[in-house]
Amino acid sequence: MIEAADFCLLINADLRVDAPIINARVRKQYLERGMRIASIGCNFSYNYQVDHLGDDMALLGEICNGDHGICKALMAAEHPIIILGQDAIVGDKGHAVLMNVLRIAWKFNIVRDGWNGFNVLHKAAARVGDLYIWFIP
Repeated sequence: MIEAADFCLLINADLRVDAPIINARVRKQYLERGMRIASIGCNFSYNYQVDHLGDDMALLGEICNGDHGICKALMAAEHPIIILGQDAIVGDKGHAVLMNVLRIAWKFNIVRDGWNGFNVLHKAAARVGDLYIWFIP
């Protein structure tokens, strides 16, 4: 999926630390195909150009409403992806963040027939395996 993406929105996702293989694939897409990458949340150190939009998760609401400059790039992208970091959806505001990200995914056709560009980056692969067998701690 990353190999087909032309726009990537990172939301509090530290790919270099939490997912180095995914980071390498994003970097390859940036270098070889010029994929545009933007981020919201902590301004992590990436080894490719990232447009840091800010730290405030309220930016997600602006994007949902079409009031942010990044909306044009999202709308123009044929195969946009979102990589949502696990830290963004924990705590008191986690549910609101997740709902806004899902609204963005639907509004900008990130999830549609034939394409699912919505991704949640888990910090522990074993947790994902647990979910597959319906184990919920």
